[in-house]
Amino acid sequence: MKKIGTLTLFCSLLITTYGQTWIDKGAEWHFGYGGMQDVGFIKVKYTMDTLIEGRLCQKLEQFQYRFTVNPSHEWIFLGVLPLKQEYTYLSGDTVFYYKDNRFNVLYNFGAQPGDSWDLGIDTNHWKCSKSIIEVDSVKTIVINNITYRCIHVKPQLNASGYLKGWIIEKFGSFENYLFPIENVCDTNVIFEGVDIKFSCYKDTSFPLLNVTNKNCEYYFQLVSISELHTPEVSVSPNPVLDKLIISFNEKNPVLYVIVYDINGKQLGIYYSSTVNFKEYETGMYCMKIVLTNREIIHRKIIKN
Repeated sequence: MKKIGTLTLFCSLLITTYGQTWIDKGAEWHFGYGGMQDVGFIKVKYTMDTLIEGRLCQKLEQFQYRFTVNPSHEWIFLGVLPLKQEYTYLSGDTVFYYKDNRFNVLYNFGAQPGDSWDLGIDTNHWKCSKSIIEVDSVKTIVINNITYRCIHVKPQLNASGYLKGWIIEKFGSFENYLFPIENVCDTNVIFEGVDIKFSCYKDTSFPLLNVTNKNCEYYFQLVSISELHTPEVSVSPNPVLDKLIISFNEKNPVLYVIVYDINGKQLGIYYSSTVNFKEYETGMYCMKIVLTNREIIHRKIIKN
């Protein structure tokens, strides 16, 4: 497999200095993914600094770029799905992230085999257990002549959220996704798994590292279009009690809207920019918005 940049494994007890523990300005990751219905990549961008509970945090915005193949074997761009914004900060050897109104350990690069930490995800709707991550081995790696610490982790049985595989300081998870992935521990649930892999990283002090033999956004080459900006669509109020209003760019109004429950069951279709949520029970819903130019936007809606 072709690699851009120098990546060499190197282990030694004599090494006592390491590379930068966490990200720099302009940090940008790409993670390739493949699901049952679509494939593509997730881009994560460090966009700004912000204070949370007196701590200087990095705001990380996430966007999922979705593609599929039609019956004529032509690649189709399905649109951009904005994902939840995340916030991180570094203290010593440990990277924290903000979840459920508190800071939790994301990565501990000073950990040794046998150490563990709680990702702060106590349960999910599949009633799994706390998300305890265990370290089973450590080593160092040389990338572009800089030595970084690596930890290999695995989740405890029935963890609600997990990280697994090698995690490298500065870059984060090198085998799966940057943040914990929700786990399905209910054997009665049929789950369409998504395979996520690290592909690219760069920031202002580090040149592009590409561990694949493809462009970081090569799916755009398959559909022969340049990268599109996130559609100018907003929904309000969210949470909603009664009517939900969809605001959009006048050039591309709403064609129709589909509402799903959290398990993916279709509940209703609306040929309007106004959706009546009054008939739905309290909880979380997924909404698929199709514009007249056939762009597709997804939003999560909370009904109070």
